[in-house]
Amino acid sequence: MGKKRKVTCSFNRLEHSLQYLTFFKRTVENYAPEVHSILDASIPASKRAELFEQLLPIDEIEKYSWAIPDQRALRIIQHFSPIVEIGAGKGYWAAELRLLETDVQAFDCRVSRDSWTHVIQGGPEVLSRFPSHALLLCYPDDFESSSESLSLNCLEKFKGEIILTVGEWFGTSALADNPYGKSFGQDFQEQLSLSFHKLLQVPLPSWRTSSDVLMVWKRSRVVEVDDILFRDTPEEERIEKQPMAVSSLRSLLDL
Repeated sequence: MGKKRKVTCSFNRLEHSLQYLTFFKRTVENYAPEVHSILDASIPASKRAELFEQLLPIDEIEKYSWAIPDQRALRIIQHFSPIVEIGAGKGYWAAELRLLETDVQAFDCRVSRDSWTHVIQGGPEVLSRFPSHALLLCYPDDFESSSESLSLNCLEKFKGEIILTVGEWFGTSALADNPYGKSFGQDFQEQLSLSFHKLLQVPLPSWRTSSDVLMVWKRSRVVEVDDILFRDTPEEERIEKQPMAVSSLRSLLDL
């Protein structure tokens, strides 16, 4: 998917790879037993509120990112390099990718002074400069500072073939009142599903109130038959053809 270019990361703050994953695992291991069951419906609301204070280390999450990269996720993203990331935040995912010598260009509308790696100020408007890059979007739509969907703006301007999404998605969200989750707007999810088809989906380490996945999407070809538009998706790229089941039902998939 393109030649890889070695990028040297001289930022002392990133001392070794997968710092955030290490911190996440250590934090979860040190939870009090009742914190693990915070979403148990039998727990009184007052108790759940108390436990919630112990659940999310907000300062550390803001230091790194909401989504947690692991080795598999980074390896998958690297496979599709060169990468352009829009909404990179403090650049933690980009820093981890650069440690793997991945060619990644990271942009955000606001550049933080304590970024993990070099992040350039910019947004969807820069995508025209990277027509051969895959697009990486990690938790782009929090709708806290703007009512606009960054992901949808990117989709409208992106002309490449591959989009990688990191965060919650329809069907994976942990939120009971929002099946689309807190990472990508509904309009983006619907539009992406119309013009791209999914090649890959893997779960990511997630805080208890999230359910993040990494997905890889490829632009679909469209054909017209009797005034009806169909997607020309090769059989080998149809992920919905693969059987899936929870662990307790996997035996039912045996032929």
